[in-house]
Amino acid sequence: MKRKSITIYSVIISIVFAFAIGFFAFNIFSEIHTGTVRAKNTFDSLTAAIKKARTPEEIKAAVLYPENYAALFIADNGTPVVASPNENAKNAESTRLVKVYRVTVSRNETPCDITAAIYVLRPSVIFYYARFSFIIIMIATLLTIVLIIFISATSKNEFSDEPDEDDDYEEISQDEDSEQDYKFEEENSQEDYEFNSETTESEGENSGIILETHDDYAENSMQEATTVSEDETDTAADEIPYGKPAELREQEQEAEPDVSLFTLPEENEAKDKFSPVTGLSWETQLKPRLETELVRAASSEQDISLFLIKIPGLSFTDDETKEITAYLLKEMPFRDKLFEYNNDSFAMIRLETTIDEAEDYAEKLHCGIRELLPQEKNDCYIGISSRSTRMLSAERLITEADEALRHAVEEETSKIIGFHVDIEKYRQFIKNS
Repeated sequence: MKRKSITIYSVIISIVFAFAIGFFAFNIFSEIHTGTVRAKNTFDSLTAAIKKARTPEEIKAAVLYPENYAALFIADNGTPVVASPNENAKNAESTRLVKVYRVTVSRNETPCDITAAIYVLRPSVIFYYARFSFIIIMIATLLTIVLIIFISATSKNEFSDEPDEDDDYEEISQDEDSEQDYKFEEENSQEDYEFNSETTESEGENSGIILETHDDYAENSMQEATTVSEDETDTAADEIPYGKPAELREQEQEAEPDVSLFTLPEENEAKDKFSPVTGLSWETQLKPRLETELVRAASSEQDISLFLIKIPGLSFTDDETKEITAYLLKEMPFRDKLFEYNNDSFAMIRLETTIDEAEDYAEKLHCGIRELLPQEKNDCYIGISSRSTRMLSAERLITEADEALRHAVEEETSKIIGFHVDIEKYRQFIKNS
């Protein structure tokens, strides 16, 4: 590319960057500017809908677009109906980005207290415009990186092709110097010719002797060359390039480290993370890995399920274990989410899976595993636990799955049991604790 083309591209890419940033800033400013009016209209619509509601269920249904509320508390005749995120929502205070409204309305001659903290600048709007601007900037950045790589790979001296005035001056000066050198060499050549003509006449007899000596040397060298090429000996095999003797080469080879004594970092890492017997993750990796996935699931508001699969009488060194692990890896092709558990069980972490979906998926796993087991070990039990929109630790989720697995083993009614949680009772338990 020429320098002019690069300049034009730089201007265009700068305009794209400025547009992406300006687009984000303009829309955020517009959201803040109209946020107060929009928050007031949202609250008026909420109060009007609550006045018409007849039952607590209709009051809950009157709350449209929950993402617009930072906090919301509705009490019907002193009884809380809606408390998001908790009952402390009734004590919410206004800030620059959140507007709080409080009012008591009459619903069927029953007082209804409403406290709503509504976003002036909605987080969903920030995310939407930030994502759009980020995509534009990322595409422009990738194009720039590709262009830089292309220019550096095609020509490193592309910008020095056009001659400068200084280069012309150097070429002219070199031509002048070459002409002066040529004249000087021409004058010296005449003197050398006169001197050489005198020396050749005095040494004419010796010249024939010199030529004869060169011929003999050439013949001898040819004979030595043919002798070496025909007679291959072990001495020539002991020599190494650059004239190093064989003894020096042996010393260098002894000084070199034995590569077989060292292992690659990837191999050490694989041995540390995965069992060499089953190829699955160690049981000690289950808790930290589950803790990490729970944090990710909570941040993205997704569900996550834990499966504990028990096969009584199974040993990890059995032949059928290889078939079972191969089947599990086919169903879950991520080894870092499959673990050994106890001495006869496996653990599986499945993302974006509710407790109902996990139970349906467990039926498929149960049938697939039983087909691989012999008749004397044809029992398989599965215990399941799910996050179910709760904020809980990995240890708690493992305990719930263990409890479900224990019931599956002890009770003969079902070999697949999921740990179902009553969200309201769980919230009450967390509040009292």
